[in-house]
Amino acid sequence: MEKGSCSATPDAGACGSGPEKGKCCAKLIKGAILGGLIMWAWFALSWHVIPWHANSLMGFKDEKVVATALTKAAPDSGVYVLPFTDMGKAEQKTDKPFAFVSVYAPGVNVKDSMPQMMIGAFVMSVVMAGFLSCLLTKKVEGFCPVAFSMKIGLLVGIGAHLPNYLFYHFPLSWTLTGMADEVIAFALAGAVIGKCVLKLKLGMCPASACATTDAKCDGKTDKK
Repeated sequence: MEKGSCSATPDAGACGSGPEKGKCCAKLIKGAILGGLIMWAWFALSWHVIPWHANSLMGFKDEKVVATALTKAAPDSGVYVLPFTDMGKAEQKTDKPFAFVSVYAPGVNVKDSMPQMMIGAFVMSVVMAGFLSCLLTKKVEGFCPVAFSMKIGLLVGIGAHLPNYLFYHFPLSWTLTGMADEVIAFALAGAVIGKCVLKLKLGMCPASACATTDAKCDGKTDKK
């Protein structure tokens, strides 16, 4: 084995070939559905019960005036930026305020559309949980599914929310809340998938997979 490399363990949670492959596919489907339910439930709780998103989400003082202005100035659906400089190529015409707005010209009745949006959120959660299940089947010595899932959630949160903070001046509270939302969702789903579907041991391991001397990731080169 090359120095610093890690060997995967083919025991609990791993997917093999032949007859085991069918069982593995069944586990992945089960993990996607069960983990998706957990993610979906968390997102629903996070947005509709816990007030932390509402702290950064505000409404306009006069919605009719704003709606009229948007209809006139932004007649087509799309994402609008004020001031628009074509990625810095054009001269800036205004100084303030800065706005990053998503416009859907046909309009939305939020109450009537809520069931459809919740179904879409569930499908999204199932897809994410399915990919997480795939990743959880590839484990090494010292693997911790909850810690691993939290790291995946953090990566997703950084990629999804930090660019908007850096380039479009989204509030820091909105950014951090969104990132925390993803970390918690993936941690919960990873715990359920790991314990109930893949039968993995849960835990927040203080050491990495390469930290113990008896593991196969001790940084030494095996000589044959």
